[in-house]
Amino acid sequence: MISEYTLTEHDRSFFAEQIDSRLPQKIWDIHQHISLEKNIGDIPPEMYAADWAIQCGAAMTAEEYRRFSADIYPGREVHSTAFGAVIKGGNHAGHNQYIASLVRDKKLDAGFMILDPSVSAEETARIYDEGGFSGYKPYADMVACAKAADITFPEFMPDAHMKVLNDRKGILMLHVPRAGRLPDDRNIRELKELRQKFPDITIIIAHMGRSYCPAHFLEAMEKLGSDVNAFHYDFAAVLNPAVIEAALEHLNHDQIHYGTDLPVFWWHGRRQWTETSYRNLARENFPWNQHVEGKEVEEGYTLFLYEQLKNLLDVTGQAPNATELREKIFYRNSAALF
Repeated sequence: MISEYTLTEHDRSFFAEQIDSRLPQKIWDIHQHISLEKNIGDIPPEMYAADWAIQCGAAMTAEEYRRFSADIYPGREVHSTAFGAVIKGGNHAGHNQYIASLVRDKKLDAGFMILDPSVSAEETARIYDEGGFSGYKPYADMVACAKAADITFPEFMPDAHMKVLNDRKGILMLHVPRAGRLPDDRNIRELKELRQKFPDITIIIAHMGRSYCPAHFLEAMEKLGSDVNAFHYDFAAVLNPAVIEAALEHLNHDQIHYGTDLPVFWWHGRRQWTETSYRNLARENFPWNQHVEGKEVEEGYTLFLYEQLKNLLDVTGQAPNATELREKIFYRNSAALF
């Protein structure tokens, strides 16, 4: 998919008219997958068929990201935190070695280590220290072959491995499991337990806890209660203005981060929502794409990333401290972590 990427004149006009004057000069993308194709491995057909995100793109090299980020964010200073493509069956040791080499050679600002629970805690500590990682990227998919798997945190984040990270005061980029997303009662309980057991770990709840629709986010905020700001959160793959508004209302503005989840979103499209569900629309011919709006409408699509940026800028623009708030979300909060 990366090789097919193009930025059109419509995209350039959209950026100039809707984004350029409002986007801060420094950007830090806290959530992206940087991987070599050879480390992806053979994706099982059943996994590929069931996962729209994998169908969109799995491999993106650091060189590709630098080239495209210069194109997509013209005139900006761009920083990034990345980790490999977390797909069961891939060469996760290879992913970690690649990210570590990029950090070492200063081609990447910071990197997360893919946490493989089948590797001992002692070996995990060695790889972490030698690789210069800033934290872990665990994934239920490593154990259960499903992003929304009904799985407990310790099954894919064993306590012995978490102690390694806690001892190093590292960062945890957490994609919560279970079909109920962030507000699932077990997710809420286990998040609180994780925070209590490992107080020196900074926990980032990725994708606002997979709260792509407002109902999930608002329910989670109510259930987290006073613990809501015990965590950091990122906007990766979050476009819904109602979720962005709720995040700004409920969360500490120093603990919210910009993220893209590239290379999944190297395409032209937008998202439609209800209170509890969403649908992606795209111009490109992905297996999941039914072209429901027709090719004429699709010609008006801009980059999915630009749709996200516009919505973030629109909502933050309503705040009395809009400039400062945007600088925090797009750069300063992440720079403070890394």
